[in-house]
Amino acid sequence: MTRHRKLKIVMVGTKGLPATFGGVERHVEEIGAGLAERGHEVIVHCRQSYVDAGPVVVNNGNGDGSDGSGGSGGSSKSRTLTRYRGMRIKMGGSLATKHLDALTHSAAATWDATVSGADIVHFHALGPSVFSLLPRVRRGTASIVSVHGLDWQRDKWSWPASQMLRLGEWTSGVFPNRTICVSRSLADHYKTKFPGQPVAYVPNGVPTAHARPAHLIEEAFGLEQDKYLLFVGRFVPEKAPHLLLEAFSKVPTEFRLVVAGGSQFADDYELSLRELARADERVIFTGYVGGELLDELYSNARLFVLPSRLEGLPITLLEALSYGTPVLASDIDCHIEILGRDHEYGRLFRTGDRSSLSGAIAAGITDPRSKIKAGAGQEMVQKDFRWPDVIDRIEDIYYQVSTR
Repeated sequence: MTRHRKLKIVMVGTKGLPATFGGVERHVEEIGAGLAERGHEVIVHCRQSYVDAGPVVVNNGNGDGSDGSGGSGGSSKSRTLTRYRGMRIKMGGSLATKHLDALTHSAAATWDATVSGADIVHFHALGPSVFSLLPRVRRGTASIVSVHGLDWQRDKWSWPASQMLRLGEWTSGVFPNRTICVSRSLADHYKTKFPGQPVAYVPNGVPTAHARPAHLIEEAFGLEQDKYLLFVGRFVPEKAPHLLLEAFSKVPTEFRLVVAGGSQFADDYELSLRELARADERVIFTGYVGGELLDELYSNARLFVLPSRLEGLPITLLEALSYGTPVLASDIDCHIEILGRDHEYGRLFRTGDRSSLSGAIAAGITDPRSKIKAGAGQEMVQKDFRWPDVIDRIEDIYYQVSTR
């Protein structure tokens, strides 16, 4: 085919746009917008249950979250648009429950994408990949799966759902024309498990950081520069915010702990987190935040903490580094990929170890080298995790597999 021919690309498996929470959603928004800017036709299938739920957002007055800043999300008006950042949004229904939402939406989206004559159908995550063989039956359509993590390991799934995601791991390595992994450790896993199958490593990226003084967060939450720790993410057990709350409770400090995030479906785990922190007046739950509020939270934190025991390649950790914020993370493989085995760009603690996390928090607050490592990490992220470079590599893969 002509390498520079414009492609019709359909994204399946994301919850929705604008991206308000979730690393997959942020990934899809950035690569989709970048591809649309290059002239490709990009269609993103979204779930109504996601776009109806928005974060607390303050933007630069443009109201649509289109500045591309970290955690960007727009007003409720922007989420009803049929086009966003050059992409066409197709709303689809689903059975909006924890276990059926993704599967039912992905099935309908795959059928629509297949019959629409797309050049590329790009699936994101293991669950949607069970449908990734279908586009290949149509001549001229290629199938791509991006693996953002081994989702069957997540605690929230029932046994049947976990087994379906285990199937998704197999289908993501066998069905598509190309499998993309967002971390080197995931890529190594797939190359070992599926020898001979085409696997590519393409990481997540980060946009240009917008560092801001602590104005909005002081007014909204009473926060001062360098006087708080920060967690950003979904409230799910594998991200371990409970461990962070427990560890922080053992640290004698006047610093605050800001827990920014939530869960899409109300559940007992989120309630347990709030109960765990109820007696500690230092803890602040902000809910989901985006735009300038999130910029300010990243910019002014003394320490960003990510205690996860399971990740793909966390955008929040990359974002914190992009702001020059000192970081502390669990020593899982993908965090070591980012921070280095010798802690070149941040501090690591033993995964799941509360006392190790407490000690690392105390050290991270007081160690003057934390700022030096953060500066080096900022330079590294700006060099190695740029969205334009990510988009280049994705586009190159599209042209390699396109059959027209």
